[in-house]
Amino acid sequence: MVTTTDVLGFQQKLADSMAARTLAVTDHALPEASQQRAQGTLLEHYGAKLEGYEQQARPWWASFRTARGGPLSSQRRGEPQGVRTAGS
Repeated sequence: MVTTTDVLGFQQKLADSMAARTLAVTDHALPEASQQRAQGTLLEHYGAKLEGYEQQARPWWASFRTARGGPLSSQRRGEPQGVRTAGS
């Protein structure tokens, strides 16, 4: 005959095994996602599409400045790289 203690023991084993499976799935998925992110294929793997990405005329990072204060693309203003002007 099965007692309440037996049922609770089985339920505990089931809950433990479900938790272990979830942990195993996430332990596998996180490094895989990190690898795809490093390769630049993460969005494609999950089928994500960025609307308007192709229409972007200038990259988002083009407005940042270098550590020396000049624009990342100094050829844009005709300045030699690393030279600051009075206005920058």
